[in-house]
Amino acid sequence: LEDVVAAVDVRVELPRWMPPGARDARAARWWTAYRARLVEHEGEHVRLTLASAAALRATLAALRAPTCDALEQQAHAAGDRAVLAL
Repeated sequence: LEDVVAAVDVRVELPRWMPPGARDARAARWWTAYRARLVEHEGEHVRLTLASAAALRATLAALRAPTCDALEQQAHAAGDRAVLAL
């Protein structure tokens, strides 16, 4: 294989708080802290996904097989392993 590309499309959707009526300062502080931790947590998922894509790209680039069919089977197996490892 040559010029192997492992494209990743990542979308993180975070909740948005719409406080009802008068804003409670304590609840607002809790929400701000919670959201910061959530952003950090979801960022780790993104980092792991990008690292997995880079590892998959390296794995695919190193594949060798006597036939295209055999190479395709190896590539699919490598992709399946990468997904399961997430």
